[in-house]
Amino acid sequence: MKEKKWDGLNDVCNTIKQKIRNGDWAEVLILNTKLQKVVDSLRGEFKSGGTPKSYVKFLVYLQDEAGEKTKLGPKSGKARNRMKQNFRKMPHLSDYTEELAAYRENPEESDEPDSSDSDSDSDSDSDSSSDSESDSDAKKKRAAATKKKKKDSDNSSDSDSDKSSGSDSDEWDASSSDESSSDEEDERDKKTGRARWVKKNYVPKTVQKAAISNTEREMKRIKEAKERQQAAMLAKLEAAKAEKERLAKEAAEFTPAVLKSQLNQVIADRGKSGTDPKVQIAKLKKLCHKANKFGAEKVIPVLMHYVSALFDQVYGIDSYLNQDTWQECCKSLTRVLKALEDEPTIKLGAMSSDAIATIAQLAKTKPEAGNPEAGETAGKAQPAQDLTEDKVDEDGVLHVPGDVEGFVSRLSNHYTKALRKTDPHTYEYVNRLEDEAMLLDLARGAQEYYMRHNIHAKASQMAQTCMEHLYYKHDSVAAALSTAKALRLKFGAKNMYHPACSSRAVKSNQGVNVEVGHPAAAAGYPSVAPVKVDVAAALLQLSTYIYKHGSP
Repeated sequence: MKEKKWDGLNDVCNTIKQKIRNGDWAEVLILNTKLQKVVDSLRGEFKSGGTPKSYVKFLVYLQDEAGEKTKLGPKSGKARNRMKQNFRKMPHLSDYTEELAAYRENPEESDEPDSSDSDSDSDSDSDSSSDSESDSDAKKKRAAATKKKKKDSDNSSDSDSDKSSGSDSDEWDASSSDESSSDEEDERDKKTGRARWVKKNYVPKTVQKAAISNTEREMKRIKEAKERQQAAMLAKLEAAKAEKERLAKEAAEFTPAVLKSQLNQVIADRGKSGTDPKVQIAKLKKLCHKANKFGAEKVIPVLMHYVSALFDQVYGIDSYLNQDTWQECCKSLTRVLKALEDEPTIKLGAMSSDAIATIAQLAKTKPEAGNPEAGETAGKAQPAQDLTEDKVDEDGVLHVPGDVEGFVSRLSNHYTKALRKTDPHTYEYVNRLEDEAMLLDLARGAQEYYMRHNIHAKASQMAQTCMEHLYYKHDSVAAALSTAKALRLKFGAKNMYHPACSSRAVKSNQGVNVEVGHPAAAAGYPSVAPVKVDVAAALLQLSTYIYKHGSP
């Protein structure tokens, strides 16, 4: 039982040494508790036979390693500091201060074998003797190797004295390194015992960074910020330039033939199951903008298809167009009438449903492989092929889907339905009343178009539409609506006004201090000259035309 205790002490000491070599000081703390228990169980043997030299040597090693200042991780460094403090707190470490001091003063005598040790110290003594023997053997071998190296270096320096300067420098470097290593070994050979094997403290060299003042740091930060801002601006300019080049290239490649092909494809896709109407409307709107450069013959058919697609969104008798869609239809028809006014010789003609079906069928037709002219020949065989050319025929008629008079009448009906379905006490109702001026301008423009081409039946229908939206108004109401229309044409919608100029209390001739107020307030509330309207005279003129040219 006694021998097992001594073996347990040696095992714990060797395990702690191994953990220290691995840098695992957290495990050393745990094993320290186990060491305390083993030492407490051997207190009696320590008092009767003296403290074993192997344990004193182990404590010296442990204390030196705990006092090292090499850099470790946070966990290991903290554990090493606690282990260093344990030499002042724990009895199995602090009770042997005198033995440790004696060993440090004369480690050579302490390393000699002690005859007074008990039989239980046989293992430790044998280990120390084997260590000393191995140390002496290693010392002899290193001394012989050092002498041999010196001899070889002398011989090589004598034999190679006639070589070039480059080889001489290499030999000098090699010999100097050999001499430095031999000097270190000679120094180590002079020491004996534990001092010979103690590791020297390695102090890493620290490079001191130049101190930077706050002003320099701030200037550096500002410079980097400016560089980033310039880089972002350059990237933005490059992206804008690339986008501009792409749009220019796309516009150059967009020809009347491409417009015709894309329009036919959109018409063919309308009505198919799984086709999103909003996507088709967006494509038609894009084509309307692109077709402006080709003139009235190309843009009018696209606009009429666009208006027709907008009306197709309404399902049911009581349904009506919302305000945004209604205004979009009104603006598109106004563009049609403006194009017809610029080209007074063009006359619109209705396109039959059979012609539209033929266009859709032609859009799906593909030329035969290896014969690109086959598609053109097949297209010429179709009698409705000329309708896709978007050109005025011999009679000056441009065939388009729908009719201006029909679209204006539908807009009037949708406007009336919207007023009926809207609460008259809400702002939405008042806002919707302002759209009536747009409808009146559109109806007058359609009437003038039909009058130019002597189509009096439809012109009288447009005159009747104007009368329906005028007869119930007093002159003051009509004047207010006309003034609101003029205000919107000049300044835009009211919801786009700046808050600084939207107050009625602001006057344009009032001085504005820009330090406390917004400069937009200097313009005052937007206003236009009041418009005078003679409703009675307008009704007399319209009714006279209807009685003269209208159908019975």
